[in-house]
Amino acid sequence: MESTFIHALTQLMRKMGFEVSDITYFYVCNGEKNYDKFDNKINFSTTLVSYTTKTSWIEAKIVEMKSLLESDQMPGINKSCEHCAYLKSEREF
Repeated sequence: MESTFIHALTQLMRKMGFEVSDITYFYVCNGEKNYDKFDNKINFSTTLVSYTTKTSWIEAKIVEMKSLLESDQMPGINKSCEHCAYLKSEREF
């Protein structure tokens, strides 16, 4: 499980002076499908998943993002970005 948001939130809270653990938890709820009828009721199975955050990369990424925003040059197209794919297909049209 990967969550950039959790990494960034952990770093932000530390910068605000909060003591934050490297271990976070996700409370995962999944609707169960093995019941014969609905009866206006949804049953869930739940689990708690521990996750270790890694924040060492955040400062450098923020500096990189700021430099990009202040730059006069457009960044190149990223193959895994759906917005880039849309723009590329529009240009080719």
